[in-house]
Amino acid sequence: MIHASDDYNQRIQDAAGKIPLDEPVFLLRGQDALAPSILLDWASRLRSLGGDLELVDLVRVQAQKMIQWQNENGCKIPDLTPVAQIKIENEYFPLGAKLTSKENGQLIIALPWTPKEEIVGEVTKDGLKIKK
Repeated sequence: MIHASDDYNQRIQDAAGKIPLDEPVFLLRGQDALAPSILLDWASRLRSLGGDLELVDLVRVQAQKMIQWQNENGCKIPDLTPVAQIKIENEYFPLGAKLTSKENGQLIIALPWTPKEEIVGEVTKDGLKIKK
């Protein structure tokens, strides 16, 4: 099997030999911020095509497990190089939050659920600390 990432080609293989060596595959990890929504979309499309409903349910359960894992451990936007996760007061930086400015060591963050509100925070050794 052939992964999109050379790193995965070296580390992740099919020990049972059920996947042909030349078949492209794609692995989504629990830390991938996009993975749960991709799985839920995949399950929805499978259902609309008349696919196996047991498989639809299994995929939805896996997506929910990913969401729970992300809530407990954080998530990140996929990349090819390791990126530090940022915490906000013991919670991981939410997907979609945007840095709107940086002034005197302080960051102004716009959260996706409050698009008009700006929140000031500061960088600490633990990540981003919001000042209320």
